[in-house]
Amino acid sequence: MRDVGGLYLGLLVLSVAALRRPALRGVAGGAWLVFSAEHLLWHAFHLDAFPRFHQVASVVALSVPLVLSVLLLLPGRAAAPADRRT
Repeated sequence: MRDVGGLYLGLLVLSVAALRRPALRGVAGGAWLVFSAEHLLWHAFHLDAFPRFHQVASVVALSVPLVLSVLLLLPGRAAAPADRRT
């Protein structure tokens, strides 16, 4: 459990850095994508012990970070030039 907690804390640090420096957005998205995809797949193959509701809820909940990581990898809009009215 501590290993996963440490991983989440590391991803949090990277995510905060990406908020402060948008150039890191792709790196953060890639890191979250790799982790989220592996995490979702592992749990998807180990759902047998849970009732159907928990199976569906787990897959849905674990899909959210995966979708968000893909959104981070999409090219962003170019910044609009500053309005120079004086």
